[in-house]
Amino acid sequence: MPVVIKLESEEVAFLKLRQFGPKARIREEYDALLEGIEIGDFGELRLSDAEQEESHRIRTLLQYAATRRGMRLSFKGMVENTGRLVFEVVRRTTGSGLDSYRAEVESPKEVPREPERVTVPTTEKRKAGRPPKFISNVPKK
Repeated sequence: MPVVIKLESEEVAFLKLRQFGPKARIREEYDALLEGIEIGDFGELRLSDAEQEESHRIRTLLQYAATRRGMRLSFKGMVENTGRLVFEVVRRTTGSGLDSYRAEVESPKEVPREPERVTVPTTEKRKAGRPPKFISNVPKK
């Protein structure tokens, strides 16, 4: 008979981390950064000197995390070489992006009609087999 053992919370956390690849771990980290932030709030990123060089990548990853939470970030800009990046959390606009594309695909506005069949007048049937070779009047050398 098999034995069932309940895992400790540390073991569970380790197993969950091992399931994800490096991109998924980064995604989870950025999702955790936006936890507790609601629409209408302002936020600030404090970047180190090394992170300031990658500020565009960090903005993009945060924007993706906000999109997954149904929000959009409006960045106000970097505060004069201090490494502080200010943003406002705003409501995602509807009718743009992947969600609107999926909505159009799932429920098309017009039902496509079946194309009309066109009948082509038939000609004489060819004889079965390979057609004869073209014989020219040019003498062979």
